[in-house]
Amino acid sequence: MSPELVPQHSRLRVTVTDTVKILSRQGFLLFPVVAGTFVIIAGGLGTEFGLPNLFRDLPGEFDRPPGLYTLFRSVSCQTQVFATALMGLIWTVFLLINQYENDKDAERPIDSVVSVLWPGVVVLSGVQLLAAQMSLSTGLPAATLQTFLNGLCGSLIGLIVVGLAVKASMLLADRVRYSHLFLICSISAAILSISASFSWLMPGSAIFIAQAWFILAYVCLARTPPVWRFPLMLGALALLLIGHLPTQKLFLPGLEGAANPVRINRDALSASPSQLLSPVAVLEKWRARVGQRNGAAKPKFVVVAASGGAYRATYWTAKVLDHLTAQEDKGLPGITDSIRLFTGASGGMVGAAYFVATRSDTARNPGVEAIIDGDLSSQAPEGSFNGTFRNARRDSLATVVVTAIQCDFWSLFWPFSLHFYPCTRDGKAVGVGARYDRGIALERQWRRIDDDTYGTFASLGAAEAEGLRPSIILSPVLVPSGRPLLISNLDLSELSAATPDSVELFRHMPDTRRTLRLSTAVRMNATFPYISPAGQIPVPTLDHQVRRERVVDAGYRDNDGIAVATAFLTSKSVKQWLDENTSGVVLIQINAFASLQTPSCARSPIASTAPGSAFPWLASALTWLTTPLEGIVASRVATGSFANRQQIKLLETIFPNNVFTHIEFSDSRDGGFNWFQPQSDILRMGEELTSAHNSECLDKLKSAWKR
Repeated sequence: MSPELVPQHSRLRVTVTDTVKILSRQGFLLFPVVAGTFVIIAGGLGTEFGLPNLFRDLPGEFDRPPGLYTLFRSVSCQTQVFATALMGLIWTVFLLINQYENDKDAERPIDSVVSVLWPGVVVLSGVQLLAAQMSLSTGLPAATLQTFLNGLCGSLIGLIVVGLAVKASMLLADRVRYSHLFLICSISAAILSISASFSWLMPGSAIFIAQAWFILAYVCLARTPPVWRFPLMLGALALLLIGHLPTQKLFLPGLEGAANPVRINRDALSASPSQLLSPVAVLEKWRARVGQRNGAAKPKFVVVAASGGAYRATYWTAKVLDHLTAQEDKGLPGITDSIRLFTGASGGMVGAAYFVATRSDTARNPGVEAIIDGDLSSQAPEGSFNGTFRNARRDSLATVVVTAIQCDFWSLFWPFSLHFYPCTRDGKAVGVGARYDRGIALERQWRRIDDDTYGTFASLGAAEAEGLRPSIILSPVLVPSGRPLLISNLDLSELSAATPDSVELFRHMPDTRRTLRLSTAVRMNATFPYISPAGQIPVPTLDHQVRRERVVDAGYRDNDGIAVATAFLTSKSVKQWLDENTSGVVLIQINAFASLQTPSCARSPIASTAPGSAFPWLASALTWLTTPLEGIVASRVATGSFANRQQIKLLETIFPNNVFTHIEFSDSRDGGFNWFQPQSDILRMGEELTSAHNSECLDKLKSAWKR
């Protein structure tokens, strides 16, 4: 190398003055990243969503022998690896920016790795290691010596990664005419891209990767000449807007044929497609079948309304249904056959869908919970490569997060439906032309309701028409109109007449009944904000026009399914048939969260389990900021609870001779809700199922069953 190309290093030394300058100049970004990472790891953020569990080693999940391999695969180790690497990135880039601002010619000032790591990166890494030993909210797994050692190992690995990145930038700077800052950012971008492509990436680590990309974007903008900053930001905004313009990006699997509005049945308001099942005809088939067993005795008609709440609601619904099935010989004979309809929202309807899909195959049915467990564990079984870094048996959040990073983020800036960027599906690369997003990734987790045998509504319809399988009504919400989209094999014309703002999917798009899978419909019903993407379909308006609307979570309108259940039970033909052919109607409400009041079937009060905080003074100090949002959420919950009580009073009024019974099984424990369910929560659900108020509700159900 010629002398003029040999870089001259300014010696990098971090003094107290330099530290103060870095904190004063970059504090508006440095403090939020460092403090935010600390609070997240310590469990002070997102408790209601179960976020702290993503950064803790959860006891009882796997029987893994102690050793280095187990240490490296622990979530506490991986958390500290990525947290330390994040701290190293932010400190190094701000250190170099400060050095450059002090000396414009100091583009390659790093003369040793130690000058970068000590004391800044080491101290910031120690802060995050300290956070892992704290618990800013109640109910988190306690820190142990083993988790501390795991985290310490992760911190050391993270420091090594930062040191190698710095050393690589120094070596490259001796050969190319680029600054250390540019090389550090380039190497970091390469490391982030490789890390994000791992199919075994944990959700917590993905959060740190997202923060790191944000820091790199900030550095890029900060180092851009002022005259180019506004055009650069404008170009990024234009890409973001253009990238999401193509409507095919919002198509839902099985509804691609509905993309052409001409195919919509514009006369559907007065039509009755032959594929839809008459509710009365289905009930007659069921009555004839159970009559062979019961003789002249009239059966009970049971409707189950399952609340939303991601996997917390899924597993609570599954446990309650399995528990009721186990009572067949303990006071509830025929209870399983008597469950004829499911309504509800979000995660609760995942459990309900599994019950519906497997109901006609009861001889080989090990239980709803066991089937769901089998599907989730088969995605990344323990001992496989993808299962190496799993933190919980029941984890679909990792798949959702990884797909969001690998696919959906880049899709925001790509105006075509073709996926040219890295993306994985079941461990395999997705090629050009394949549409795949985090919503589809979530659907693929539910294999039993995603295959051809049980999956499509047409395949479910045959057994449903014979009364062998219960019916299901999914009711996601259309945006911006706020109307419910009713998805069911049943002809719901009477229900729609009572609620004229509703839309029956298969009435307006009858062909999609053969292509829409139950998994997709359930995902549409559980489109939690930002976790799952909102799909888009063309729907008819009240003035017989057609427009495209997005489909979001049913919980926006009715998180308990009581409104849809009431509308079905009060429709004229169904009400008349129930009066003449059943000995009573039972509405079983499966609530994954404690009611605002003790269930009417229980005498024992439900203890308050409001989320605890290690620093109540902080919550009090932030009331000026949190009160508006808390008010919106609290009023929504209270309004929904009030509407449910009114609907139940209506049912008690219109069904004569005391033939209506409302039963509520609720989980009163505090807990989060997402697509990640720890084993400890599953065990506590089993205990909650036999609690005083749930036992009293079961006794009331058994008493009503004898009438």
